Amino acid sequence: MRLYYRGPDALITAGQFVWLGETPKVYAIADLRGARLTRRSPKTIWLPAVVAAVLVLVPGYLLLNTWVSRVSLAGVALLVVSLALVWGRVGRRYELRADEVTIYSTMDETTFNQVARALQRVMESYPEVRSRPGAVAA
Repeated sequence: MRLYYRGPDALITAGQFVWLGETPKVYAIADLRGARLTRRSPKTIWLPAVVAAVLVLVPGYLLLNTWVSRVSLAGVALLVVSLALVWGRVGRRYELRADEVTIYSTMDETTFNQVARALQRVMESYPEVRSRPGAVAA
């Protein structure tokens, strides 16, 4: 059996996709219809960060009169936005999904790209999957 990818958390052969997590999950390549790539978008982090900063700045600016307190309030708002942006960068998760089932998930973009490319290659070489109506390679 041809091996397409072997890594610390995934194994892809011509017939199986194995996610080596806490409990290994095995998927038959023939069953992976509609496999697609998804990622959690960092854009969803911007809106809560801006809302939190506004909720800190507006009431504080109206209630506090001194220059020092307003500058420290701006610092708190900047801290809130910075933490949200760092969380958006660090907390990004990459997923491979097939038929609303997560078949692989990682936070490492390089590993994700390698696994996704290997899955794409195996699906391109699998004639049954290619000939199915509605089948889309990753």
